[in-house]
Amino acid sequence: MVDYIWVVVVSLGFLFLIVGFLVGISILIYATLEIKKAVNSVKSLVEKIETNIHPIIDSTDSTIRGIKAISDDVKHITGNVKNLSESLTDLANNVRDASKMVVELRESLSVKGAGLKAGLKTALEVLLKQKG
Repeated sequence: MVDYIWVVVVSLGFLFLIVGFLVGISILIYATLEIKKAVNSVKSLVEKIETNIHPIIDSTDSTIRGIKAISDDVKHITGNVKNLSESLTDLANNVRDASKMVVELRESLSVKGAGLKAGLKTALEVLLKQKG
């Protein structure tokens, strides 16, 4: 009679072990699918930001070229060199500041994008290593 009790206890133990293992596997599959959704969301967000930034950068570049052309024309037309020189100095400072801001924004987004990519890649590698 005692032998049957041990068989039942061991069988129930294996049953709980198998059920726990299956629950753990299903949690890992669910987590993997959620991570994939999050990665796709981040990817679409980065693409959207990138799409919105390119027209701004192009517009700034064309504005800078237009301002340069106008300033060259004004140099040849105007007779008041002193006033023109002061105006161009102020304008050049503003353009340089705007250009620096655009460059800093581009670099900041590149660094953040690279950091996000590296972080996600590392997280996925860790997840896959733990799974394996």
